[in-house]
Amino acid sequence: MDQSDEFEMDDEERDVSSDTAVSDDDDNDDVASDDDDNDDTPPAPTARRSVLNKRKVEEFNEAQDKKGLIYLSTIPPYMKPEKIRHIFSQFGEVGRVYLAPENPEHRLKRKKAGGNKKKRFTEGWVEFLDKRVAKLVTLSLNNTPIGGKKSSYYRDDIWNIKYLPKFKWHHLTETVSYENQVKNKKLRTELSQSKRDIEEYRRRVEQAKVAEKIG
Repeated sequence: MDQSDEFEMDDEERDVSSDTAVSDDDDNDDVASDDDDNDDTPPAPTARRSVLNKRKVEEFNEAQDKKGLIYLSTIPPYMKPEKIRHIFSQFGEVGRVYLAPENPEHRLKRKKAGGNKKKRFTEGWVEFLDKRVAKLVTLSLNNTPIGGKKSSYYRDDIWNIKYLPKFKWHHLTETVSYENQVKNKKLRTELSQSKRDIEEYRRRVEQAKVAEKIG
C-alpha cells in the first residue's frame, strides 16, 4: 500500500468520525465513556504477567514432552558420568545424566581387599532432548559392545539399554528422593536400636556391679 492510499483511508476515517459526531451530538457523554472503555487499552500488568506465565508453562511442558529417557541397567566398571555424556552426545543432544553409586560398604570391602579404589556405579539414566534420538540409541546400541580403540578399557563391555516411554526426569528424582527417605528411615531405626542395645548393656553391667558388692 502506498502513502496516497493511506491518506485516502485516513480521510475516510475522518469522514466517518465526523458523521458519528454529528449523529451523536446530543450524547457526547456517552461517546466519552466509550472512549474510556476502548478495547485497545493495554491490559493491566498483572493480566499481562499471567498470560506470559501461562505461555512459559506451556512452552516448558512442550519441551518436556519432547524429551526421552533411557535406562542403563549396568554401568561399565569405573565409568564416570562425564564419559557417559561424551559417548551418548555423539548421537544427539543430551540433557541430564544420573548414575547411581555403588553401596559404600561394598567399595570399602573392595579397598580393604586391595582392589580398585575408584568409585563404581551400578545403574544410570540419560536424558535426550529429543525422544526420537533416545529410541534410536536404544535400538542401535542395546546388547552391543561399547567398542572403540583396542586400548580402550571399556571396549568389550556390553550396553544394556532400555527406552522408558512416558517416563520423565521428575519421575526419576521423585523415585530417588523416596529411596533416600527409606534409607534414612532404616538408618535411623538401626541407630535407635543400637542405642537401646547399648543402654541395655550398661544397665546389666550396673546390675552386675551391684550384685557383686552385695555378694
